[in-house]
Amino acid sequence: MDNAVDAAASHPPARPFAEVGMRAEPGAMVLSVADRGPGVPTALRAAVFREGGPTKKPPPHHGRGVGLTRVHGVARRRGGSVRLTERPGGGAVFTIRPPRNPPVASGAAS
Repeated sequence: MDNAVDAAASHPPARPFAEVGMRAEPGAMVLSVADRGPGVPTALRAAVFREGGPTKKPPPHHGRGVGLTRVHGVARRRGGSVRLTERPGGGAVFTIRPPRNPPVASGAAS
């Protein structure tokens, strides 16, 4: 959400926005975060999921650049996914599909 707000604010079209949506699908909850910013260039799309990924311009933002990495890692470890697509009309959409009932690690408390 932080990235969406920054993108919308730094690239103001007539009506900037950032929005969050949530819906249930069979076997999963789906969360989406969309903005009307400049979008993410195709060449950088995989990189935004790496720690310190190129979503911010210098100077470096201390303590930032790890959120998408963590979301992506947790979703994948639990059998979910995170996807980045273009928003029709400009901007980016991140869609997170964590599993509704993730597997419990052996030895973990219920």
